[in-house]
Amino acid sequence: MKNSLDSLVKDAKVIAIVCNQWGDTGKGKFSEYFANNWADVVVSGTGGNNAGHTVKIEDQEFIFHLIPCGALNEKTANIIGNGTAVDPIVLMKEMDDLKKQGYSLNNIFISGDAHFITPLEIFFDIMEDKFSGIGTTCRGIGPSYAMKISRIGVRINDLFNEELFAEKLEKNLEKYLCIARNVYKLSDEQIADIFRHKNIGGDYLNGNKVDIKKIISVYQEAALKFKEKVTNTVYLINKMIYSGKNVLLEGAQGTLLSIEFGTYPYVTSSDCSITGLLQGCGINPSKLDLTFGIVKWPYMTRVGGGPFPTEISNESLDKGENKETEKRFKLDELLKAGDPVSLRRYLRIKGNESGATTGRPRRPGWIDLVALKWSLMQNGKDIIITKPDVCSELDEINMCFSYTYCGQDTYYDGQTFEKGKMVHQFPTSANILSHCRPNYITLKGWKQAISKIETYEDLPKEMRIALEKTELETVASIRMISVGPERRQTIVK
Repeated sequence: MKNSLDSLVKDAKVIAIVCNQWGDTGKGKFSEYFANNWADVVVSGTGGNNAGHTVKIEDQEFIFHLIPCGALNEKTANIIGNGTAVDPIVLMKEMDDLKKQGYSLNNIFISGDAHFITPLEIFFDIMEDKFSGIGTTCRGIGPSYAMKISRIGVRINDLFNEELFAEKLEKNLEKYLCIARNVYKLSDEQIADIFRHKNIGGDYLNGNKVDIKKIISVYQEAALKFKEKVTNTVYLINKMIYSGKNVLLEGAQGTLLSIEFGTYPYVTSSDCSITGLLQGCGINPSKLDLTFGIVKWPYMTRVGGGPFPTEISNESLDKGENKETEKRFKLDELLKAGDPVSLRRYLRIKGNESGATTGRPRRPGWIDLVALKWSLMQNGKDIIITKPDVCSELDEINMCFSYTYCGQDTYYDGQTFEKGKMVHQFPTSANILSHCRPNYITLKGWKQAISKIETYEDLPKEMRIALEKTELETVASIRMISVGPERRQTIVK
């Protein structure tokens, strides 16, 4: 496998891994795979603890939110870049958890220019989500990026200047409370109730009033624990590139959730395409050698709100089901039933489809080639396939190659969308996409376990036909295939 990997990456020195869908595609496995087998440096540049990478190594499972996956390799430098939104409390907990498992964390560096999240941003996120229905993780990431763009955000470096930190907190609190009282008409008691939310994770109240001094005390104490790791990461990363190090850029979320290219307004707050990742790491695009886009296949998932044309069954199952309630279902019985609701449950249980960050159940659907072609335009043609092993017992699989528009006449992107219109280009408007129905190609399933297969040629014929059909329809180039969650269960094509 190592020889195959060497042939794949050849003389590449800077490689990026991004997601071509709505996140949750297995980026963590491949970030760790490259960190262990190739990279000297791993850099994260977008998102915050609203995302999670799950890595399975033998009997151990690791979930990363802020720290790059390369932290499991003591020889690899791990950098949290300037484009991330950092919650210092979450960062410290993640570092403490890894230390308890025997990792020194001497190889971690944090950008002083990265914006960080205070209880104020989490409060605002929780409050807004109650009214917007977007379905955010309520971790404060969106408000943090909004404050950044408004030029009133708080950066990691500000943590070490108590006077400046206090001044920014006071101004931001005044702004948030003004919106809470005058826009959402909340009383002081209701505001205080939000500040008691579990996501805020601390007592920052004095009665029903927010105590700025408490916030300063808790966050500066946390900052002192990682102060020595704060540096100018843009200089550090580029110095490492110039010295010939192998640098891996670790993406977060997915391109269909990008603030620039996703299904607006059901998107995240950063650009999680390759463009945003490069910006968030401080790297010139000309230095990038290879980009691998992760694709969950032949099914895909979405979590939270937003349109999903290929979703299997539009029946709302998520609110009443979770890992515990799903234990009552038996996979063989769900598979035998054959109806859409049973298939939805089957994929979610077999694929362990619940969010690494929130635990929310993911919404399964068939692979969407229209959406994939859109992501390939942003991230390049080289893709990595994940999760095909989940579908090894299915009689058939579906692949969406176009949509039929079923809504009212609407003018969008310079053309009129009318009922019955065939749609071949992915619309980023949530309104348009919510009225698009999928047109499928149906192919035979491979009905064979694949978790122990080591070469592309040994994969079932039906699976190879479906993979090659995916390449033909999208002009993608499949470079690697995951046949299971562990590092060793990887085929380099």
